[in-house]
Amino acid sequence: MTGRVLVVATLLFCASLAAAQTGSTQYSYIDIDKAAPLVEFENSRLTRISGGVEIVLRGADESVRPMRLEALEIAFAWSKQGDSPTIINLNESVRVDSPQGDIRSARAVLDLNGGVLTFTGNVSGTSEQITSFEADEIVYDLDSGDSEMVNLRATGIGIGGGEGDASAPDSGYSEMDIDRAGAVKFVDGQVETMSGGVSITLQPAQANAQRLKLGASTVGIAWAP
Repeated sequence: MTGRVLVVATLLFCASLAAAQTGSTQYSYIDIDKAAPLVEFENSRLTRISGGVEIVLRGADESVRPMRLEALEIAFAWSKQGDSPTIINLNESVRVDSPQGDIRSARAVLDLNGGVLTFTGNVSGTSEQITSFEADEIVYDLDSGDSEMVNLRATGIGIGGGEGDASAPDSGYSEMDIDRAGAVKFVDGQVETMSGGVSITLQPAQANAQRLKLGASTVGIAWAP
């Protein structure tokens, strides 16, 4: 009986957040899609959900793509006078499905006031720009869409200019793999700079062509408008 009471209390609590804005991000609503066995409150504020939980952040504007967060434990931090959470901490078996991609990690921190989403510990995933990637840490700026990645390894980064692609000059290469890079910065969804010992492979557009492997301490990439 207690478990049911906690679930109802949590759902009512989340409904009360509907009118709250979450800092500089575009999200205004929090829904709990999967309630967990243990829910903790402090001063009538939800502070922790554990035992496996899924929540969804939604925007007041229906054009904003929802962000789904899953973890074994999700903890909420509040400002002293605020009426909505400022930070959401996700621990163990983390998965976040968002405009940034479908990403898994050991831990993640969503700073709602700062508009920053940080993944740490065995980070892996896929996105619209990258077929698959692994990293030690990824930091996303939710407002600009830019990101910084530490010790990145990635495959299938589209570089355009391949066979049948009229969006850029035909270079003969259609994708780039990052075999190793200590630090990578993405701007507007595209790689801008790489440093810390970089090894990349350019994949040919034609199956019978040769790959091109490149290495440098730093790499900068300029993209066609």
